[in-house]
Amino acid sequence: MFQLQLNEVVSDNQRFFWRDNSMGLTGHMGSDLGVFTALYFDTKTKTGFIILMNRGMDGQAASAMKKIAIKLMEI
Repeated sequence: MFQLQLNEVVSDNQRFFWRDNSMGLTGHMGSDLGVFTALYFDTKTKTGFIILMNRGMDGQAASAMKKIAIKLMEI
C-alpha cells in the first residue's frame, strides 16, 4: 500500500491510494459537491491529520486547506 506503484520516470510520488505531497506527507485529498477532504500523515513520525470542509473544492478552499495543514504540522 505504501510502495511506489509507477516507474519513477512516470511518477515518483504515486502510491496505491496515497500520494506524497510537497510537505513531505503521504495521503489523499478528495471532493464532491459541497465537501472537500484531506487525510495526510508522516510515515516517519506516525502522526497525521484529517481535514473535512463543508464546501466544494476551489482555489480559495485549496489555499485554506494548505494553511490548515501547515498549522497542524507545527503542533
